Amino acid sequence: MSVHRHLVASALAFLASSCARDWGGFVVLEEDAGAPGGQSSGGTAGAGESGLGGAPAGAGGSAGLAGSGGVTGGATSCETVCSAYGGTCLENTCVISCVQDDSCATAPECPPGIPCRVLCQGRRTCIQGVDCEDATACSVECSGDDSCEQSIRCGSADCSLDCPGANACDVGALCTGTTCEIRCTGAQTCGTSVTASAVANNTIVCSGQNSCQQEINCSGAECTVDCREGVNSCLQAVCCTATASCTMLGTTNRCEP
Repeated sequence: MSVHRHLVASALAFLASSCARDWGGFVVLEEDAGAPGGQSSGGTAGAGESGLGGAPAGAGGSAGLAGSGGVTGGATSCETVCSAYGGTCLENTCVISCVQDDSCATAPECPPGIPCRVLCQGRRTCIQGVDCEDATACSVECSGDDSCEQSIRCGSADCSLDCPGANACDVGALCTGTTCEIRCTGAQTCGTSVTASAVANNTIVCSGQNSCQQEINCSGAECTVDCREGVNSCLQAVCCTATASCTMLGTTNRCEP
């Protein structure tokens, strides 16, 4: 009888030991168990180890998406710099809007190092002119009547100046940089002088009635002066000293040798 009890006890001990090591084909490893499935916090997902003697363990959680770094550095720079100059950053261009009449009485100044666009849309806006000498590219629109009374200074790589408002850009325009386009399309615009001296291409269009009444100077590599549509435009000296070509449309080159 005692022998029988001993055999039963031995059998139970053996079964208990076996269950601890392999229960239902799976092993429980409390200390080495992988993290539960799900997204990890920005890390790389690790595959779970397969159970010993059984089916493979499920794959580890998928890697979490990297946190957004916000807008690009260029956009951030544009927004930060542009707001300090009273503008709004749109598509990485600083836009300075002078919509109300008599607004921007002090000459709007474009921030350095980024493209800039200045809109002088209200009547008598930007009366002290516009300073766009340090922007990487510049577009100035003086669409308000009597806007941009003083000189427009543009020294960027690419510069465009449009004066469709009546009596706009009265004192004149000065444009340097790589390429330059000045359009005096409004009546009596660009009244004093127009100078385009970009190193590459320069274009001056005086299509407004009585526009470009004073001296026009154009230099650089290539220059085009177009006075065909402007009634009584380009009445004074038109001087082209471009090194490659001077194209005169509706006027003649009266530059002294």
